Amino acid sequence: IIESEIFFKKKRIIEFLKKNKIKISSNSIIFARYFLYNIESMNYLESRGRDSVGFSINFIFKNKLNFKTNLNNSNNFSLFYKDLINNSYLNITAKYSKRIGMSGENSNKIIDIFNDKKILGKLGFENLKSFEIFSHTRWASVGDVTNSNAHPLLEFTKNDLNLCLMNGDINNYKKIKKELIKKNKFFIN
Repeated sequence: IIESEIFFKKKRIIEFLKKNKIKISSNSIIFARYFLYNIESMNYLESRGRDSVGFSINFIFKNKLNFKTNLNNSNNFSLFYKDLINNSYLNITAKYSKRIGMSGENSNKIIDIFNDKKILGKLGFENLKSFEIFSHTRWASVGDVTNSNAHPLLEFTKNDLNLCLMNGDINNYKKIKKELIKKNKFFIN
């Protein structure tokens, strides 16, 4: 247990930091630990459904980020940056989907996306104030198996990002929508 829980995971964290060219610090070790544990959790959850996975990370930095990137938002990767009053906010989201695949494939593909984009090494974790990771694995009972249907669902506006993760189907949504319209409580932006 000690070998698995401490030594193996420590080695994996250090390898992840080095591969992504992230300077080793308390903040970067804590981030890598939670990121990799989250990846591992998605592997366990694949037993209930595994056709898509999404990882969305919200970062708050103590000051404005000073990095340039030529990365564009795509079907499997997106960045959203916003300057706040005394901090800065960055969201990085990666998605992968495939109807039929092997257990653990989705999580490995997410790690590959982060490794390929080489964005994490540019962040400067010494200025990290906080972060949160949202992840979701999906079994498509409704809708196609595509990255755009993988959660979190993202909506970009000029100055904001909304993200949503959910489980389940709302089979009576037409009835609910009709009642909300009747009560003037249903709005479409």
